Amino acid sequence: MTIYVEVPNLGFGPAVTALRALARIPAEDVHVLATGDSARFLQRERPAYTWHDADTLWPQGCAGLLPPGSLVVSVTNPEFAAWAVEQGHEVGVVDVLDWMWPLARPAALPDPARLRFHLVEAGFARPRHGEPVAPLIDHELWSEPAQPRSGLAVVAFGGMAMPGGADHVGAFARSFLFTALPVLVEAGLAHVVVVGGSRDLVDLVPPRWRAHPAVEVRAAVPPAEYAALLRSARHVLIPAGMSTLHECAAARITPFVQPGCTISTVLATERLSARSYPYVCRWPGQSAALAPVLGRPEPELIERAAELVAAGAPHLADELRRYLVRVEGPALLPMSWDGLPTAADRLAHHVLTRRP
Repeated sequence: MTIYVEVPNLGFGPAVTALRALARIPAEDVHVLATGDSARFLQRERPAYTWHDADTLWPQGCAGLLPPGSLVVSVTNPEFAAWAVEQGHEVGVVDVLDWMWPLARPAALPDPARLRFHLVEAGFARPRHGEPVAPLIDHELWSEPAQPRSGLAVVAFGGMAMPGGADHVGAFARSFLFTALPVLVEAGLAHVVVVGGSRDLVDLVPPRWRAHPAVEVRAAVPPAEYAALLRSARHVLIPAGMSTLHECAAARITPFVQPGCTISTVLATERLSARSYPYVCRWPGQSAALAPVLGRPEPELIERAAELVAAGAPHLADELRRYLVRVEGPALLPMSWDGLPTAADRLAHHVLTRRP
């Protein structure tokens, strides 16, 4: 049995999703179509997979890599899934952003009736279609409840990998730190840790704060250390990436959530606000500014999201001060997945019961 898994080069999110979803599949059965950071990450973690260098954001370029009638698993990439279905392949989908596509990419969605299986990560609510699965996070690392200690704040930027958008990621981090670090230090916090996947993270910290005794910068922190750090912090500041939100929800952390520089993080803050989470920072005029670019190509969406981030700095400072004093008290993120199976178990079931 051979399974072809396509992983779009959109940072570490889809790559980590693929890694966890494939946990029950023998490595010798897996062929991966990927390129860039996604491919390098997966090659390092699973060298036994068979590799095909392919940019799956351009599906037509992958035609010669898939034998007729292949079993294909598409990871959070509706354009590829729809294309593979039209090519006659047997297609299954693992998607962590299924809730977003009808808003951001409605024309790209594959016909659900033609999919072999459709595993949908439960996020803000149980999916209306597909097969809901628990979030694709390391539940062992995040199942222990938070035990915050006074005086510690963590600013967590996640993996910080976005092909074609490195400048936007850097600009977002600089802009956010320029506004947030003075607020945190002036609030009397003894220790502020800035953590993220970029090897250039220290260069993104404004010069005034790099040598400040209260500020520490940690780049590329190992997962277990990262989880322990966030669970021990009194204040946790995050962009609204779905994996980070699920990790905080699992550990019962009350984070300060703001849009990042991708459309999914901006739309996630809209969802959190609609569900009355009190510590979410939406930029002034966010909904109106976003509407004209929904459904447009990803570079346009990223550029608009970056503009919203830059324009919201004064509002950010006010919202952050409100979070630090917790007038509304502690709050849990409005996310639940009790009783749902893992994507790894369901993917293994569908692959192992494939028709001859």
